[in-house]
Amino acid sequence: MHGLFTYLDTSRDDSTHTQDPYFHPLSHGQSFVAMLGTSRFSGRGLFVMDEPEAGLSFSAQLALLGELGTLRDRAGTQILLATHSPVVASLPGATILELDDDGYHHSSWDELALVDHHRRFLHRPDSYLRHLISSEDDD
Repeated sequence: MHGLFTYLDTSRDDSTHTQDPYFHPLSHGQSFVAMLGTSRFSGRGLFVMDEPEAGLSFSAQLALLGELGTLRDRAGTQILLATHSPVVASLPGATILELDDDGYHHSSWDELALVDHHRRFLHRPDSYLRHLISSEDDD
């Protein structure tokens, strides 16, 4: 994204009265959300996004979800999106294909492995952390 934002900031032509913000003064997440508000995401078309949640806070992921809902409802628009976020994967009405060791298959949000892992971690983080972080008692 850094390269894209550099290109957009350095190639802008202010004589065309572009409405694009300058992206580099913004954080990664703010830049991405700001880009969703540009003309690149207006109109009809196919929008392809690879892990758009990367670098986004929980609240920014919710904002992204709202923007995706707006895109989804626009006639003549399709979204193809890869994600590791249970928040982004929860878009109502989405056709979900899960990719695993056996290939890809249709799934519901509740059945996604990433949703299961997040649920279990939030319920008992210690059961995950004990395998990752040694405690002082281990010394």
